[in-house]
Amino acid sequence: MKIEVNQDDLFQLEQVYLPIKLVTDDKEEMTIVMRDSGFEFKYQGDWYSAKNGQVELLKKDLSELPKKKISKELIKSIKY
Repeated sequence: MKIEVNQDDLFQLEQVYLPIKLVTDDKEEMTIVMRDSGFEFKYQGDWYSAKNGQVELLKKDLSELPKKKISKELIKSIKY
């Protein structure tokens, strides 16, 4: 990982291939990682891809839903 302060006085990170997790005082979290092309990030439990000006949902996190109420049919109907 390469870290510098750019001309706009912002931290600039390059070659970030291990995830970075940001956590607010209220415990809201965001994780971001670089890929060879674009980025992946996790916000509120869902993973997204940001590449070539497009953001798409990669994986919806179902871990917060009660496990008893998730049927196999519901899981099959979810598009990742």
